[in-house]
Amino acid sequence: MEPLLFLTGKPTVWTWITDVTPWIITAIGTIIAWNKDFIATKFSKKTNTLELHSTKESIESQALQNVEATVNIYRGMVTDLKTNITELKTELLELKDFIREQKEFIARQSKSLSYYEKKHGKIIEEK
Repeated sequence: MEPLLFLTGKPTVWTWITDVTPWIITAIGTIIAWNKDFIATKFSKKTNTLELHSTKESIESQALQNVEATVNIYRGMVTDLKTNITELKTELLELKDFIREQKEFIARQSKSLSYYEKKHGKIIEEK
């Protein structure tokens, strides 16, 4: 890399501009990159304040919409639970009827078994 011409003893305006300009541009770019958020907030301050006012006004309506959506979800859950409970009640009644029928069947079978035991004697199982 060549030494800076303005330091070599031939100082002219043109050599100084051509030698120093890349360094100045690099320094300015670095400063802008480090402070880009600060610069962006300074240039967009008016739009941000308008957005803040609009968000303050819409926060309550957004909260109400969220509450309404949550209530609708819970209503749906409650209706699902109601239908599940009614289905379970009907299944429980069917099971009670089935158990009653099975008890009656067992009672009839035990009567017929006792009848045949009296008539023919006890049945002996062979192994």
